[in-house]
Amino acid sequence: MWSGGSDFVPDSPAFDMTDDGIQPAFPVHAGQYYVDYFLAFMDDGVVQRICDETNRYQEQCAPEGLGPVGSQKMKYWVKVTIQEMYIFLALMLLMPHVRRHDLEDYWSLNDIILTIVFGKYMSRD
Repeated sequence: MWSGGSDFVPDSPAFDMTDDGIQPAFPVHAGQYYVDYFLAFMDDGVVQRICDETNRYQEQCAPEGLGPVGSQKMKYWVKVTIQEMYIFLALMLLMPHVRRHDLEDYWSLNDIILTIVFGKYMSRD
């Protein structure tokens, strides 16, 4: 570990302007939909990796009953798919536009704060 007092100085990367900004090979161009920009960064490969790691986390935690959701809910876990993860990400991106006081309120059936889209696509638990 470098302590600053030795003769060894860590390499400092050279920053230049050769690869900055969006390059011509970027798969999205002006006039396309916002979702196209999202998918340029969060393609199926990235989302599959998130699914794999999420499912692996459950496999590691379920036998011991560990994890933030508790052992009872972990017993009934179904492996996450790419389609479900895209829905989850979409709902997370929607949440700041539909502000609620508590997480549970997004799935509330109370007529005053009802937002159908959350319960339509994903259960709260």
